[in-house]
Amino acid sequence: MHSLRVLDGDSSAPPETRHAASPFRLSLLAAALCLMAGMSWQTATVYRNYGGNWTALFCAGDTWTLPDGPGFDGLYRFPNSSGFDGQFYYVMAHDPFLRRGLASYIDYPGLRYRRILLPLAAYVLALGRAPYIAAAYIFVVWCFLFAGAWWLSLYAAERGRSPAWGLLLLAMPATLISLDRLTTDLVLLALTIGALYYWEIGARHRFFCVLALACLARETGVLVVAGFCLSFWVHGRRRDALLAALCVLPFFTWSAYIGAHFPPRFELWYPSTPFASTLRFLFHPPPYPWPTMTSSVVRAFDLVALAGIAAAFWLMARLRKWSASPLEAIGLLFVCLGIYLFSLDDWTHVYDFGRVLSPLLTVLALHGIVYRRRVELIPVLLVFSRVCVQMAPQLIGIFR
Repeated sequence: MHSLRVLDGDSSAPPETRHAASPFRLSLLAAALCLMAGMSWQTATVYRNYGGNWTALFCAGDTWTLPDGPGFDGLYRFPNSSGFDGQFYYVMAHDPFLRRGLASYIDYPGLRYRRILLPLAAYVLALGRAPYIAAAYIFVVWCFLFAGAWWLSLYAAERGRSPAWGLLLLAMPATLISLDRLTTDLVLLALTIGALYYWEIGARHRFFCVLALACLARETGVLVVAGFCLSFWVHGRRRDALLAALCVLPFFTWSAYIGAHFPPRFELWYPSTPFASTLRFLFHPPPYPWPTMTSSVVRAFDLVALAGIAAAFWLMARLRKWSASPLEAIGLLFVCLGIYLFSLDDWTHVYDFGRVLSPLLTVLALHGIVYRRRVELIPVLLVFSRVCVQMAPQLIGIFR
């Protein structure tokens, strides 16, 4: 089986990419440091900002109706807020098979329930016992944080780079936002990195298993599968392309189950005026409810984050070593997704586009690490800066 290095056509790769030293221990250390950093941040913000109530991480709002009973009594509710996505996945974790009627508390159940991997894993780990689902959910997020950093570190070492690059996972918007609001995006990001690593080392069974799980983490995981299929097909690996395509079958099977409960309406999701909302945000940004100076700083970082995504689009489209590798194919598909999303309304906040397009930022960064092109790390840092601004009030609360 050819590795990703062969698919890259990397005949000019430096000799050190063929080192024989085992990176296992250093990769474990990098993953452990990444996990400790994530856990430390969550612990600090929970105890300093939310009175020790860990359910605050689900970002449940008090204006959205949520169930009563075990698992929801004592749930932290943010005042005057409709909450964020994590609250819906938490509800799903109590009723993953749609047997308790809790789907009525979810905004878009037909869409949300397709992202079943994280809620189902929490339900299974808690043995279906409601009082333990919150803890199980957070533990599963920690597991994927560790796994993602470990796979990223191993991938970097396999390509002759330092295992310390595994810490880069902490700079990815999907990681920070998932730690902050317990969304499913970190799960998909970790599995994407895992698929790239297992293909790199030729671990076929683990590769196809991880690829199938990626689709169940979030529907955009289908783009990851499509990226591998495209790369395999271009390189004449038709059998691998077919096997990779079969990895979407569990997702389609589960989607059919969800569709039986929530029939899809097959409405085209397109804007009446493409890119109007994005252009309006750039030239006539909405006011923030803060003092003038604070609002100006936040708006400036809004532009920085959008510039980072635009730079990622441009850099991915102009790669010097275009060889239709999985890295490049996945990146280009997410560029297409990003262009489409920005043509819609309300996709200009970093907590929206940042987490959805994190696979693009990650594969671009991996390409930069492999080929020592530091410019390809800049988009990650630009978007990361805006996420940090969003989390600044929590940081202030920790040290207050």
